[in-house]
Amino acid sequence: MFNDPVKLDKLNQITHRRIIERVSEIINEFKDSNFHKVIVFDAALLIELDLMSMVDEVWLVVIDLENQIKRLLKRESMSREDALKVIDAQMSLEEKQQVSDILIDNSGTIQDMEQQLLRHLKRVMEE
Repeated sequence: MFNDPVKLDKLNQITHRRIIERVSEIINEFKDSNFHKVIVFDAALLIELDLMSMVDEVWLVVIDLENQIKRLLKRESMSREDALKVIDAQMSLEEKQQVSDILIDNSGTIQDMEQQLLRHLKRVMEE
């Protein structure tokens, strides 16, 4: 898919509109219920689709390129070249950082990242 921009664009046209509609529905359901103070969305394309207005804060998980490639190769069965194609098909990390409120460093251990997340979540819960 990432090798063919036309196919990728077609897939995005088919899926993105429905995904955005469903996310909006979910947010409204939770807001109406007053059940939860915090809603967390793991939304890889939030920034790319310019949907930041749907959320109060954008938290971006960041990692250097070499570690990103290593983790992608470990998780997926692909070549380094294909991993770079996947990364290149995305908005640059620098662009995403410009519109993010919180940066979470993912270059350490899972426990390191968990501590960062908990610290920021605690702040949000206390507001």
